[in-house]
Amino acid sequence: MNKSIKVVDVDKIGSATSPLALAKTVALVSSSESTRAGDVVVVCALTDSATYNMLELPTGRLAKINPGDLLLGVLGRRRALKGFVGDVPASLRSGDQLHLLNMGGVIGL
Repeated sequence: MNKSIKVVDVDKIGSATSPLALAKTVALVSSSESTRAGDVVVVCALTDSATYNMLELPTGRLAKINPGDLLLGVLGRRRALKGFVGDVPASLRSGDQLHLLNMGGVIGL
C-alpha cells in the first residue's frame, strides 16, 4: 500500500465531522485503498454554487463557501427529493472532482 502524508490548514470544517472534533490543521493521508461512507476528506471549492453556498460549521454557524476554500467534510450517500443526490465514490485520487451534497459537509459523486 502506497501512502503519503501532507499537512494542510483548512478554511472551513463541516458539521458532519463534529464527532471527531477536528482542528483546522490536519494531516492528510492518501492511499490507494477503497473509500467508504464516513471517510474524512479535504476538498477545494472550485466554483460558487447557488444551491449550496454555505457550510454549516460544528458550532452550527453558517459560513459562506468561496472558490478556493479548503473544506473538511465526510464522504457520504444522499438521497433527497429537493436537493442533491450522490454516492460515495468507489475509489478516490487527489484531483478527483466531488460535490458538496448538503450544507453539513457530506461529500460524494
